[in-house]
Amino acid sequence: MDRPETLAPVGRLQNDRVVECSDLEAFCRFYSLALGFPIVSRDASKCVLDGGGHQLTLRMRGSAGDPGKGPTQTGVSIEVERLHDVFEYLASDGVLFSSRPCCQPGGSVMVNAHDPDGNRIMLIQRRSNVPAWSQARCSGVALAA
Repeated sequence: MDRPETLAPVGRLQNDRVVECSDLEAFCRFYSLALGFPIVSRDASKCVLDGGGHQLTLRMRGSAGDPGKGPTQTGVSIEVERLHDVFEYLASDGVLFSSRPCCQPGGSVMVNAHDPDGNRIMLIQRRSNVPAWSQARCSGVALAA
């Protein structure tokens, strides 16, 4: 995860989320460096990041205290502008994916990545942001990046 801190986030969260983790330090590094979300606050049991209008709270599994903003989840959704570029960058940086980016019904393109604990990170590029979406193979098969 050698992403320079000056780079913009890969996208923006779709809603507020709390994700429980086994290693707060590793999660803070992953979500702030690999995905580019700035750290807003941090203490011994949680790390709060700015997801571009929504808040991501990383919380040590089983910790007491304020649970954070949003429901506890095992994954997050991030809207991106250029999914294939983000996919290639993250894959080259060692982020694990379930598949290659695929067209969805309606023309959006998405792919699932995984954080250090295996929680799902859905990256999605909306139809309005997919160039030449009508020419893409949108049958659910993986598109070449």
